[in-house]
Amino acid sequence: MRKFNLCISVLALLFSTELFAQFKSGEFLLGTNISASQDNDQQFFNSQEILESYTKRFSTGLSLYYFLKEDVSISFGLGSSINEQSGYQFVQSTLEYRELVNKERITRFNIGAHKYSTISERFSFRNGMNFSFGIGKNDPAIPSSFKPSSKIYELGVRSSHGLFYQLSESFIISTSFGSLYYIYEIEDAEGFDSNLIDTSYGINFSLSTLTFGFSYKF
Repeated sequence: MRKFNLCISVLALLFSTELFAQFKSGEFLLGTNISASQDNDQQFFNSQEILESYTKRFSTGLSLYYFLKEDVSISFGLGSSINEQSGYQFVQSTLEYRELVNKERITRFNIGAHKYSTISERFSFRNGMNFSFGIGKNDPAIPSSFKPSSKIYELGVRSSHGLFYQLSESFIISTSFGSLYYIYEIEDAEGFDSNLIDTSYGINFSLSTLTFGFSYKF
């Protein structure tokens, strides 16, 4: 309950600004974004050895924004993400390091609402909420009865916060970092009668939330 109240309080603060950005009602904004990061993890094996694993993350998306007011827009978007995990894995009872242990791909359809505020003549700040539906697949490098290939279905709610810099009347570059999120995921594994259901929520400030974008206003 405390985490839920914290999320509500932060959202109320994000949408409380009264300043307007340099946009007009009825304008469209076509934007693309990209994000890439790598996480590493260490685990003890037999209480002596330290085994390292790595996860490479790459995502890209395309969104169309429509401005209802000078400081409010709605958006419709399509995005995809790829997560590749490398690390140690048992192969015929032998522990080996493999460049690819698991690969996850998800395509997401997004609907969002966003609020803008002016910082200076060319800079503006955006807060928003995005609702997404995703379909994907999880492919282990060596499928087994314990870790088969599986289909992924995802429902998500994510906040987004970023800076806009207006290069010219029509072209804009942007960056964003950090988010509040809630994700409900169903994993349908091959050969299993029941599905694995997972829910997660919280505040994320990892590098995987850092994105860079380029937009065209018309």
